[in-house]
Amino acid sequence: MFTSHDGDPVITAASDVVNPALHLLRETPLALELFADDYLTPAFLALGFHSAGDFVQLAQRFGVVPRRVQFLVGRFQEPARWQMAQDLVGRSFLCPQAQAVCHAILTDRQRALAT
Repeated sequence: MFTSHDGDPVITAASDVVNPALHLLRETPLALELFADDYLTPAFLALGFHSAGDFVQLAQRFGVVPRRVQFLVGRFQEPARWQMAQDLVGRSFLCPQAQAVCHAILTDRQRALAT
């Protein structure tokens, strides 16, 4: 999700890739493996899910400047952003059951990125 130039929250075009669980309930949390070489971080091995540190390591592999990495990961840890996403789902035209699934996925992702 990002904010449009008008300030409205917008779901990215790649949301299906980032969150295949919306369509395939038994799918892994990410449509693609996070690391191309099948590497699993110690945090993933301990927790069983990707956390903020995994995305930091991925960005480091890509050569992203550490300060930029912290900024980007930090944006996904802001409670206000998660509330905007929850509100957007609540205003959607999804049926109540689908909204409940989306709310649960968002809550799960928020917890994972806070780790």
